[in-house]
Amino acid sequence: RMAEHTWELREMYSDYFFLDENCSYNILFLLEVARPGVSLTGGYGGWVIPLDTLKDVIDQNLVADSSFRPSPARKIESAARVLSPEAIRMAKELSEPQADTSAISKYDLPPEQKALALEVAADFTQRDYLNHKIELGAYKKKLFELTTQRSRLGRVEEKREADPIPMAPQLAHDSARVKIGWGNEGGEGFGEISLRSAYHDLSDPSAGFPEGAQIQFPWITGRYRAREREAKIQEIGVLDILSISAIGEFFTPISWRVKTGAARRLVAGSGSELAPYFEGGGGAALGFSRERGLLWVMTEGRLYREGDGGFRAGFGGEVGFLFNESPSLKTVALARGLYYPDFKENPDLELGAVQSLTLSRNLGASLSFLRKGQVGLFSNETLFSLSYFF
Repeated sequence: RMAEHTWELREMYSDYFFLDENCSYNILFLLEVARPGVSLTGGYGGWVIPLDTLKDVIDQNLVADSSFRPSPARKIESAARVLSPEAIRMAKELSEPQADTSAISKYDLPPEQKALALEVAADFTQRDYLNHKIELGAYKKKLFELTTQRSRLGRVEEKREADPIPMAPQLAHDSARVKIGWGNEGGEGFGEISLRSAYHDLSDPSAGFPEGAQIQFPWITGRYRAREREAKIQEIGVLDILSISAIGEFFTPISWRVKTGAARRLVAGSGSELAPYFEGGGGAALGFSRERGLLWVMTEGRLYREGDGGFRAGFGGEVGFLFNESPSLKTVALARGLYYPDFKENPDLELGAVQSLTLSRNLGASLSFLRKGQVGLFSNETLFSLSYFF
């Protein structure tokens, strides 16, 4: 029934909106046709998150079973951990579109290394086809040549490391989050509450999410200072996307971030103000300890609006560190500096770390420290928080 309805829609056009009427949401209409009586499209507000639609489909008993199938890129990086440098060179050369796959005799390698290198080259060819880098005809021809050469080696004992199966994404924490914290800044105590509509940041429980991935929108954070008996908005976030991808033997992805909103800044002689900003940057990352850790370096730029209506642009960089000590314990640390060329103010400096503990699927705790400097003024901040996801 679903296939028949899809065929009926073949000439129809559907509007696409990233936040709500996206691909994941439109698939729900097809599932409602396939299973009459099931309501999947009516329970969403201003945005639709693909992971939430997956959870709803499972809750409606539309999924009998699920299994993990690694992507070609994941299989390639897993094999790279046991390939010798010469075998890696062989795999890279044979994966080139015009490579002569019959000339494998020139590589002085054990049969098991040759076999795995050929399999990696085949996985690379499949990935290139899926990414529309080669045509179907060239893909079939190349894949046939590689698999033929692999079959001629016969059955060999491959020393491929077992790749750990990640937790299924539908078992990850829910999308919305409320965070309540108690902290101290410069000897003054404060209480903090933050509400985020979606989705995940680096300090949240990692299970079910790619390590190094962060996307948040929108969120608001407020603080109440006991000494001043005053409540203020600390930050209003619109969008925050961070992608930290480790460079490997076969891939060199760019790590990047984009963030916009309004955050409270120190102002010389007059306390602080809520300043709108936009920032972005890019760089590179390295992975270590079998994907348990990441170390990255980025160059960044930032534009913010001052209280008098003017704009200030700065540039600089950051160094970040992430390490999962255990499935429930994680550390994230960051050092950052932004320089403003007009010399009217000192650089923005930040040095911070967060230790987070997963208490359950939808409950976490964290302890953070932040030392920051703005307009020549420095402050130290510690904060203990409890996070609940719903």
